[in-house]
This record gives sequence, structure tokens and C-alpha cells, in this order.
Amino acid sequence: MITGWIYKEWKQHKVFMILPFVCGIIPFICIFLFKNVWHVSIDVDLCRIIGVVLAICPTLAYGDYLMVSDDSKLWAYFVTTTSEGYRGFLRVKYEVLFAMIAVQTSSIGLFDELYINIAADRGMNDVTSISGLAVALAFLSLFFYAFGLPVIIRFGQKKGSLIFLIAYIIFIITIVVVLFINVDFIVNVLDDINILELIKKLFSNEVMAFITSVSNILVLFAYYVSYRISCRLYLKGAENYGQ
Repeated sequence: MITGWIYKEWKQHKVFMILPFVCGIIPFICIFLFKNVWHVSIDVDLCRIIGVVLAICPTLAYGDYLMVSDDSKLWAYFVTTTSEGYRGFLRVKYEVLFAMIAVQTSSIGLFDELYINIAADRGMNDVTSISGLAVALAFLSLFFYAFGLPVIIRFGQKKGSLIFLIAYIIFIITIVVVLFINVDFIVNVLDDINILELIKKLFSNEVMAFITSVSNILVLFAYYVSYRISCRLYLKGAENYGQ
């Protein structure tokens, strides 16, 4: 039945599932458009960064439409009668999204390495790699969906997406308000601390490598926990789905 679920995802979302394989070429397209078509005075590396941000759109779109075609009470009840049940159904959703993000990151890294080699052949040896940014965005996407998918599965696609968006906006507003309310206290604290030395220590290679490793492990753990939570919420969420 797992193979059947994968085939179903392919039939419904094959455009989203194909694009990650070739999305690494988007930074090249951005360079061509900004430099050769629109003649915009912009740094090449900035063009490539914009391209990386645009390259993650297929997985973002797939994640946003993850439950659109399955947001039905009758479908939810049918899923529970299959051999793998709703756990297998949701596992395929999570695994397909994870695989797409992994392929997308690999595609960007491959084309990035190609660009660096081409630039080196032309004597441009100071080209910055953007593969690290792609990896960071990949883990950020997983972290985003680790919180968003259970909400969507529990409350349905439309209501769940709206709830998650509202919660995200409230979170941002809360941070901004707290910062403004305590701005004098924060300024005083910063005055007492040698901020430049602190930044140097925090962003040293050793500290950043440790933070990155721990963060990546926590994100993967959160993604797995998200799947387990979604399994617990699926039948409750089915009650909110349409017919």
C-alpha cells in the first residue's frame, strides 16, 4: 500500500516532485535575467542568493498543498481501512516532503559546484559558495513544517493554514513588542557587555559548527515528533474535514 500512496502523490503532485531535481539551475537563470536581460546593477553573488531562495519554492508549494486533495472526511475514513492505515499514509507525506527537500538541496549544491568550476576556469577564484545557504534553508523548511503540518492535519487545509499563519504573526509581534518594552534594559545590558568580543566568540568556527550540528539534530528530531503528533491528530482532524 505504501507504493500506492507514493504513486498517488506522484500523480497529484508530479510537477512539484520533478522541479527539485532541476531547481539548482535557477541561480543561473537569475544571473542571466538580472545581468543580460534587465541589465540591473546587482552583485552576481546576490543574484545567486536570490536564485537559491526562489529554488525552494517547489517544496514550499508542495508543503502548502500537502493535504488539499485529501481534505475530505470520506477519504480520511477510507485511509483508515487500508493495510497501512493513516500512519502509512501520513508517513509517505512526510517522507516525500523530506525527499524533495533533500533532492532540492543536492541539486543546488551540484549546480553551485558547476558554477564555481566555470568561474575558476575564467580566472574568478573569489566566488562564494551558496551551498551552505541551501542547506540552512532546507533545515529551516523542515523546522517550519514540523510545526505547521500537525496544525493543518488537525484543522484541515484552509483553517489549519490560517491558524498557523495567525500564530506565526502573533509570535513575531510578541517578540517585537517585548523588545520595544524592554529596549532600555537591553541597551543597558549591551553597554555592560563588550558586544564585539561576544559576537566574535559566538560566530567563531568552532561555536558555529557546534550550533549547526545540534540545531540540525534537533530539527530532524522535531520533524519525526511532528509525524507522531500528526498520527495522533489525524482522526480528530477528520471530523473537521468536508465531505
